[in-house]
Amino acid sequence: MSLLEAIGTVTAVVYLLLIAHRKRIAWFFYIVSSLAFIPVFFSAKLYGDAALQVFFVGMGVVAWRSWGRIAEREIRVVSWATLTHLIVTLSVGFLSAFVGQLLWRYTDAGLFAYADAFILVGSVVATFLTIARVVENWWYWLVINLTTVVVYGLKSIWIACGLATIYSVLSVYGLWQWRLARRA
Repeated sequence: MSLLEAIGTVTAVVYLLLIAHRKRIAWFFYIVSSLAFIPVFFSAKLYGDAALQVFFVGMGVVAWRSWGRIAEREIRVVSWATLTHLIVTLSVGFLSAFVGQLLWRYTDAGLFAYADAFILVGSVVATFLTIARVVENWWYWLVINLTTVVVYGLKSIWIACGLATIYSVLSVYGLWQWRLARRA
């Protein structure tokens, strides 16, 4: 395990625990984790994941500012209609296929191009849902995280694979916490 993987892993777990409780400081740990993982994924030829980490840094700054306008005790969550989620899910599928084709054709990602594309596109969408405080973001993250467990395992990125496993569990925890907050 490299130092960057260790930093990325620890700060990512702290982020998830804090975001499950809707704490603004979580976004700081999100940014640090993302910065740490950029070179890790690039060296593993997971270019979509490396690009995603750059996106996460920018979105962490946006989220920090956005959530800063809300008093912590007032950070409320919302739910979207099933039809809206169906449209979002279909869009993720189509965009993932398109990006996967680009990665297949223009990089050396090989067989991982489409899974990498799904992780990239799905994570972008789920990030927007998290920033918007949509309860169902956690379902998206659960599917994305389970996919990353498989991809990282096949790529022998064991620390990130373990982290994705923890993310999967924490996605369930986050969903539970945000559902409780929605009812309150």
